[in-house]
Amino acid sequence: MKAGNQKTTRVWLHGASGRMGLEIQSALEGRRDSVILMGGSGRKFIGDSLLTGRPVSPEKLAHAISHGVDVVIDFSIAEGNELLLQAIKAIPPEKRPQVLIGTTGLSEKIRKEWTKIAAKMPRGCVFIAPNTSRGVLATIEGALRVQEMLKDSRCDVAIIETHHRLKKDAPSGTAKMFSDRLSENQGPSDPTLTIASVRGGGVFGEHEIRFMGVHDEIIITHRAYSRSLFAEGALDLAIWQHKCGSKFKSKLISLADFAGASRASRSEK
Repeated sequence: MKAGNQKTTRVWLHGASGRMGLEIQSALEGRRDSVILMGGSGRKFIGDSLLTGRPVSPEKLAHAISHGVDVVIDFSIAEGNELLLQAIKAIPPEKRPQVLIGTTGLSEKIRKEWTKIAAKMPRGCVFIAPNTSRGVLATIEGALRVQEMLKDSRCDVAIIETHHRLKKDAPSGTAKMFSDRLSENQGPSDPTLTIASVRGGGVFGEHEIRFMGVHDEIIITHRAYSRSLFAEGALDLAIWQHKCGSKFKSKLISLADFAGASRASRSEK
């Protein structure tokens, strides 16, 4: 595969053979002017002329992604993410690509390991994005505004997330992210925030934030109709990270950081 110019984001797709990996590969067909897939990995390598078909190991993966890759997009599983972690560790800091992590269900221990890795990246960052939909980002930003306006109402807040029966982690990474952001704005005497998870059928992803008062209720819902929503969003975030990640060099960043940077960019125009 050809290397791109400075305006092109060169990505490596980890978890390439999974549902999201295949969806991202499909989305890449319409992004050839802005994103180039340099190769991918799952249980085996794909798209790399030297490694295709061979089993993935941290050493081989480190070699593959340390040359000509701007951003590694990770949509694997917890074990696959840990393999990627070991691969990045094996790369000298100055040669490490930036990493966009869409994998959910990561343990606190692994998140701390990624923080340590990010601290030694002199040219970029590690970006943990449990949901790559811009609509989800708009959902939590809107919910935070509602929470602020209802601060004196002592509303009970509940997050209800629904996904297909094969999703392994519960609650979802998105629900946890919603909970973390909303909890930051709660006082010690505010009602407890609760999360409920539902698994069934083929639901791509539905998240509902309920603000329940004594006399009324506000419900904010995000409902995904296809995985292409997350695939297109992942590519948008990878392009942004390639362009702006140096502003967050040596940091582990989140969707909240992305939202803040986006607001700052709009205010400058």
